[in-house]
Amino acid sequence: LLCMLSVNDLMLCTTALPKILSLFWFNDREINFNACLTQMFFIHSLSTIESGFLLAMAFDRYVAICNPLKHSTILTHGVIMALSSAIVLRGIILLTPHPFLL
Repeated sequence: LLCMLSVNDLMLCTTALPKILSLFWFNDREINFNACLTQMFFIHSLSTIESGFLLAMAFDRYVAICNPLKHSTILTHGVIMALSSAIVLRGIILLTPHPFLL
């Protein structure tokens, strides 16, 4: 979960980077509407995914503290992958309609 959180943070940091570079290097003060929608979608969906990963990490710590002997049987690799896939799908599906509603 920590690896997925770090990858998510890297993607979140690089979402606005191309526009910031064009702002500083080329003094480009405007952004295309489609580029704005794309950037807004990625920022919001990656933030939602990040909060889901933090919730999953809190659940992992809860299981490790309250049931230390059953931790490896409760949270197997398959369960963690299913949980991670559900978190990513939730972040994408919840925010997919928003750019189309504008």
